[in-house]
Amino acid sequence: MHRLNLLFVALFSCGTAATLDAAPPTEQDWWTGFGRYVGTFDLVTDQSDEPSGQFTMRWEEPFKLTDYAFHGAGDTVEVSSGFGFWNASTKRAEFTEIEEGPEGRLVYDGYCSDMTATTMTWKCRAWDSTGVVRTFTVVDTMDANGDFTREIKDVTGKPFPMKIIKWTRANGFLHHFPGAEDFVGTWNSTENGQKVVTVIEWGPGKRSLHESDHRVNADGSKTLIATCAYLYDEQKENLYAHYINAQGVSAWANPTVTSDGSTHTLTMDWAGTAKGSDVSVNVVCTIDGKAKTVTNHVSGFTIGGVPVPDGPVKQAMEETVVMTRQK
Repeated sequence: MHRLNLLFVALFSCGTAATLDAAPPTEQDWWTGFGRYVGTFDLVTDQSDEPSGQFTMRWEEPFKLTDYAFHGAGDTVEVSSGFGFWNASTKRAEFTEIEEGPEGRLVYDGYCSDMTATTMTWKCRAWDSTGVVRTFTVVDTMDANGDFTREIKDVTGKPFPMKIIKWTRANGFLHHFPGAEDFVGTWNSTENGQKVVTVIEWGPGKRSLHESDHRVNADGSKTLIATCAYLYDEQKENLYAHYINAQGVSAWANPTVTSDGSTHTLTMDWAGTAKGSDVSVNVVCTIDGKAKTVTNHVSGFTIGGVPVPDGPVKQAMEETVVMTRQK
């Protein structure tokens, strides 16, 4: 798995694949530099610590063409879109962009003049209907988390009214899962008379949660009985969860979360398989940050599309379970 991590770092962070010494990118490696910008970032200017907007880049055609867009935050009327590519005629990694913002409609273009393992240097210009407005140089420096600091140097023409100085990779998981912090911890519960310890931990970069459920045996030892991962899908822009237990039950859900700041409600319509049959169930999980409890309400259990008949088995399956945080 460590090797898999190295491969993804090389493809998407590109810190290990980029040229170590400053040099213009080549047709063989230019995409590793552009790959550093793939994803969604919150952008901060030199005029405020609050994000001025959000930038998103995707591979339109992997290793050949990227497209990107920027949307100003709040009531800011500023949008831009563009694309990056290798220009075989000029033998340069270039971009072209159009912006509608405080200065009206501007067209930007430029190329990467130098690329190292942690920096990208760009030679750029902007123009409007009257001609070239400014030329400038940009140096982006990437840290270990894939975030950037940006330095802009005006070369000719009209100075920038404001300059972007920081790019922070957006965390869609935290945005879509308010209250995730209150879910993290070690929890005690009793399910149908059986003591259970649930451990919920952050994944790398606080971009996921990993849950493990353990049965407490008579001698005090613990046996792992189930795991669940809560993730964020950047393409679909929603949460995703996968559950699997020791009996082979495997299920998926797209959780939705609402929050009033201290109480967070996690609603999940699970669908999966159990011993060769299709299963589904609805779970509403209420996380009380003040009381330090998690209450799980289960309903609508079906097997093969047929609701479980009323009776003691259904009552046991749909028992409400309250988890309390360990002191």
